[in-house]
Amino acid sequence: VHYATNFGVPIYEVKDETLRNMGVVLHHISIEKNPFKIRKNIWALRELIRIIDREAISVVHCHNPNGGVLGRLAAVLSKRKPFVVYTAHGFHFFQGAPVKNWLFYYPVEKVLAKFSDIIITINHEDYTRADKFHYKKGRVITIYNWIDERIQKAASPYDSNSSKILTAGRFSKEKGMDLLVDTAAALAKKTTDFVWEVYGDGDMFEEIQQRIEKEGLENNVHLMGLTDHMESCYQGHSMYVLTSYREGLPLVLIEAKANALPLVSFDIVSGPREIIRDGEDGKLIPPYDTEKMAGVIYELLKNPEERLRLSN
Repeated sequence: VHYATNFGVPIYEVKDETLRNMGVVLHHISIEKNPFKIRKNIWALRELIRIIDREAISVVHCHNPNGGVLGRLAAVLSKRKPFVVYTAHGFHFFQGAPVKNWLFYYPVEKVLAKFSDIIITINHEDYTRADKFHYKKGRVITIYNWIDERIQKAASPYDSNSSKILTAGRFSKEKGMDLLVDTAAALAKKTTDFVWEVYGDGDMFEEIQQRIEKEGLENNVHLMGLTDHMESCYQGHSMYVLTSYREGLPLVLIEAKANALPLVSFDIVSGPREIIRDGEDGKLIPPYDTEKMAGVIYELLKNPEERLRLSN
């Protein structure tokens, strides 16, 4: 197994040495997540083609939109012509997505489907959309995200007396950490009797920290940093809140549900809607309406009986 990525921009907290000890051959390439960094991505494309041919690669498995573009182009432009798998961790085009996403990402994915042997989606909406693409020889399948066994083992009885709110995720634009601060600020106007713990790290960490201070929310919103033991973090919280702009099928919601936490999320269609049954085990909020979300959280904080009903 060979792994090609930009090791200068780590996405997942997996040490290089851990991968090498597993026998994985690592290749540093200049690939950027931003598709408009054209020069570096052209270099990355050339590097990928060379790796495929030099290492006699027989299967290419790509992830994330730009990796999916370059990986599939490299496969078709190589001499080897390997089998191509692309895992879409949530298309950028979805019902309610910005028009620019549809204008850019949709035609690209539609064209590249012709160079894909298998496209893996992780939710039903993406499957339905990808199933309409034209494939020369390929097909689309769905493999839903799943819960780590240790999460299930660590699940504890729900604490309906807690007033602590939980969120975990990468500090990036798509994860909506700015919306989280807006929601917390709106909630603080209704009550200051809450603690919102946020686990994670990323490019926006300092920016979000500054916004929390600017809004005077230091006593309410606590940035907990990264953790290797997320399974123990679900315990002792009143609910799990997701403020993302976009999700495929978020593992944190599945894990929180396994721990019987009531779920609150923006109704961003693809991911949360397939996990949350609105009014039964959580609440779906109109997309990006932070005032509405703050109101729902406030009502849940006031009403432990309702939280317990959702938990059950």
